[in-house]
Amino acid sequence: MTSGKTARQDEISQAIDLSVHENRIVYIETQGESIEDIMADIASVYEGDLDHATENDGSYDIWGWPGGDSEMEWRINVTLTTE
Repeated sequence: MTSGKTARQDEISQAIDLSVHENRIVYIETQGESIEDIMADIASVYEGDLDHATENDGSYDIWGWPGGDSEMEWRINVTLTTE
């Protein structure tokens, strides 16, 4: 039985789960064309508010929280690759 998620959505979902459970930033590399692609995949697997910032090295610091005035729930750092 498949979850209906793409491989990248599964990878992102696992990184978010690890960040929540270990209370730390999780670093991943994944294929993608743009931050918009990644944010769309995150929005499809996480029901909360999202934000991101571009780091000096070109990676993206992305975090989420349940909404409203809640504190950050998780944080991942994503480096986009072309292969």
